Amino acid sequence: MDPADARRSHELNRVHTVMLIDGGESHSVLHRALRPIDEWLMLVQNSGFEYDHVLYNVRVVLTGDMKFLAIVKGLQSVNATHACPLCVKPKHAKSPSSPGGFQCACDRGGVVDRRCTHWTGADDLRSQRQADECVALASKDSYVHKGYVMESAIRSIDFDKIILDVLHANFRITDVLFQTIIQWASGTCASSDELRDVLRSIEVEFTAASKQQFSVYGQEGIRDASALEWSTLWNKSRQLLLKNVDLSTLKLGSLAEPVHEAIREHLQGICEDMANGFEELSSPERVSLDRIDAI
Repeated sequence: MDPADARRSHELNRVHTVMLIDGGESHSVLHRALRPIDEWLMLVQNSGFEYDHVLYNVRVVLTGDMKFLAIVKGLQSVNATHACPLCVKPKHAKSPSSPGGFQCACDRGGVVDRRCTHWTGADDLRSQRQADECVALASKDSYVHKGYVMESAIRSIDFDKIILDVLHANFRITDVLFQTIIQWASGTCASSDELRDVLRSIEVEFTAASKQQFSVYGQEGIRDASALEWSTLWNKSRQLLLKNVDLSTLKLGSLAEPVHEAIREHLQGICEDMANGFEELSSPERVSLDRIDAI
């Protein structure tokens, strides 16, 4: 990864394989595997390393999908309310917000003598040191400081050095994009039948809120399109959606139609651009073992 130029991060001469781990989504497995290299990363970042009489400074970033990042940073399950590794601050607790704008889950509704000492105002950023303290103070009650449940397997790379890898970032963006498209279309189409026809023409699979998978083009008795729950589309289904979606077939309502037309054209352009980008990201060049630097 090249922090100075993200566009070059995936060039072969910028990617150096340090370690391959054969393991599942297990904190204990990753913790045991990553701690030795974590200690080495701390050393080289603090002292640099010398090669051929030249002292190199080292900058390290952490990248991966959301679940991996959450696990190696000692956070709770990636779908938990407070477990976002990209947030520079913990997410809002459900109780009233503190005067600083952010509130740790241990703030206990703003009672003065129970205020969290780790997050004191809007300018205080999350740090690995504070995260370690949260875990230590939580003891057996891991939810005292929501978001932290175990010691981080990667302590050498702080939260502000985390970069979501481009493919998974694309997944998140397209999730939001197409949820917006469906909600917008369902609210502006003359009837839900027209939106259903568009979805049927795309030929992709959605997942209902009940987790029951169905194909919008494969069943005549599908529920009303306005009740369609959005869920993540993966792999070929997502690529198919990006390539085949054609918003020009939508018959919009009579209110503010010029605005609707402009939105439709803009969204259609985004779909076409992202179709090309996603195809490139989904088909990376294969790298033979003899081109891997080190294992």
